[in-house]
Amino acid sequence: MAGLIERVGKGRMAVRPPTFETLARAIAFQQLNWKAAIKISERLVEAAGGAVTPDSILKLTPQRMRKCGLSRQKLSYIRDLAAKTRS
Repeated sequence: MAGLIERVGKGRMAVRPPTFETLARAIAFQQLNWKAAIKISERLVEAAGGAVTPDSILKLTPQRMRKCGLSRQKLSYIRDLAAKTRS
């Protein structure tokens, strides 16, 4: 690990509060390039009216979520999380 740290530098870890939005963001970011994930996340926040909450997600259609750049699988996970969080 020392050699890797020497080549690329020390890593930084961002800590976010354990909220619905944090979990939805984690789902959206999985297996994506950082820049693409940020853009998709920004589009989702905008589509959700500025705040990613269970209610704002469930008001969106799957088609609208797909236009943000989410895969069908990821949007199904986020919608399922929203439904379970709300209930």
